[in-house]
Amino acid sequence: MKILIHKRILSAALLLLVSYIFWQWRYEKVSQNLVAEGACNHAQHWQGMTTAPTVSFSEDGLVLRKKQGGPSSSVFIPLGDLGDARHIAVKCDVAWEDCHRDLVALWAMPRIVIIGTDQAGHFLGSSDHGAVIARGTRKWHREHCIIELPPALKNARISIDAYGIQGTLRVKNLQVELVHQRAWAEKTGILLIACWVIWLAWNLHPFLRGQWRVVRSLLLGSALLAAFTVFIFPQPRSLERSIGLQFWLGPRPIAPPPPVTADVAKEPGNYVTRIPKSSSAQPSMPKVIRMRTIPPPAAEPLPVSPPLPIPTIEPVATPTPMVIDPPSRWEVWRAGARDWLLAVDRKWNFRSYNLTHFTSFFVVSLCVIVISRRARLLWIVVVMAICAEIIPNLIHSVGDSGDYYDVMANTLGVFSALILYRSLSYMIFQRRKKNAALGSSI
Repeated sequence: MKILIHKRILSAALLLLVSYIFWQWRYEKVSQNLVAEGACNHAQHWQGMTTAPTVSFSEDGLVLRKKQGGPSSSVFIPLGDLGDARHIAVKCDVAWEDCHRDLVALWAMPRIVIIGTDQAGHFLGSSDHGAVIARGTRKWHREHCIIELPPALKNARISIDAYGIQGTLRVKNLQVELVHQRAWAEKTGILLIACWVIWLAWNLHPFLRGQWRVVRSLLLGSALLAAFTVFIFPQPRSLERSIGLQFWLGPRPIAPPPPVTADVAKEPGNYVTRIPKSSSAQPSMPKVIRMRTIPPPAAEPLPVSPPLPIPTIEPVATPTPMVIDPPSRWEVWRAGARDWLLAVDRKWNFRSYNLTHFTSFFVVSLCVIVISRRARLLWIVVVMAICAEIIPNLIHSVGDSGDYYDVMANTLGVFSALILYRSLSYMIFQRRKKNAALGSSI
């Protein structure tokens, strides 16, 4: 028995380690840094309120301040047309002090976001929170996230805002890079999901009773894993954060620069074409016309023109070509499922409260009871109902104001499913008892 317990624990630890490596390593870069090196140290790289008294640039980075009752401030860097890119990575060192968001407009807080416009020029951004959202006080640390860009995003820019009630936001070492999933990420992710389903079925199988225990344990493992990924991690989000460390994006698969020939000299940051000295463009000695009647003075040398400067041809800077693979079927399906869930979540309201929490855990609890035929396994769903409002806040630093009510709604959904199951079981038991009594009397 002890050996079996050790096997279960070791296999879970191995799966967790592989899942962590997969989460941190499944993206790679497809562009260089889209902002200048040291952009947070100099105002000329930014647009917006760069001269406002609440905005400052120094060797320690960019600082935005918002005083209570004072004006907000915002600066941004245009990123241009990102083409068919679907994911963008934002990495920086940040710190903030005494930051409080607006309780009316909950999105208003000191933050870093990727925004733009759609085809009609209307505001457009990701469906989730910003790359950095500041609440309370936190010392210098590194933030690294990957944002899924909206398909119709135009005129993209990275914006650093000092919104909310008050707060001070400090930023330095900013990097913005386009990324995409590695070639092996999709198949590896499917294999990893299958391993988790098998591990859950292996651990749940001893608690099941009745026929088709293997099939039912696999179905139960799939249901619990789906509920975990939707409600706890990674959730149907368009923003993914690194866990503990920064993402391991690997080497840059950047297109090589144009070939350097004998008449091309490399300058820092660009290529300048120079005409060689042996070319026909080299200036020649001017031809002096002698007049036969008046010879030139013998004592004075002939005038010689100074050599002309070598002309340079400065080419127009062109962006580095990027290779963006088309979205895979898995990515298209995942994005469609996320959009459907978000659409249902926005509509499933009763007055001012969202009923998705209650209904979701009610359905999950019924699935667990029906598949396992044992109400004792509902403790797993109760743990998930509590963690669903704690773990996402720790990862995404959201801290929604209604989390206490959400926990109550989650657990109420679980216990409502339990009451319904007990009631139906009692009714079925009474009917069978009555039929048995009638059969014995006959």
